[in-house]
Amino acid sequence: MHSQTGPGLQHNRQVQDYTEKFYVPAATRGSAMAADGLMRAKALAQAKDHLRAKWSGIKIVGVHTSGNGHYRVGENMQVEALVELPDLDPKEIQVQLYAGNINATGQIEEPATLVMEHTKLIANGRHLFTGTVECRTSGRHGFAVRILPGCADMATPFEPGLILWN
Repeated sequence: MHSQTGPGLQHNRQVQDYTEKFYVPAATRGSAMAADGLMRAKALAQAKDHLRAKWSGIKIVGVHTSGNGHYRVGENMQVEALVELPDLDPKEIQVQLYAGNINATGQIEEPATLVMEHTKLIANGRHLFTGTVECRTSGRHGFAVRILPGCADMATPFEPGLILWN
């Protein structure tokens, strides 16, 4: 019996990994989107069109945190974002916290992405979203709030033109 090692084995493993991570999920998703006369694909196209038409009206009105900005390891920082959603249901979007340690140049390193929860309707079209950042390490921490489409059928939530940062 001959065992294979070296570049050939690595190439086969890469092809298998790529197939399992990308081709199989894409084929499964394609079949699901095509079922029932393309019903889900049509609904997705309509949802994207609706978001594109309303996206410019979305605004992050304010962001507030708990405490005084000084947190100890193990403590949590509560974050609230007031978001204006003109003629949109909060379920159509996803508000996220993009948080992590800040390096010497002021950039967030190794960020964690945390989904903020829709807490309540504040006023007509204004919604409160809340989230928690756990302070796991010492040092400077930072965060940003971003809004992405919330449609589960999208292949990726990073749709060009449909990402809003505070």
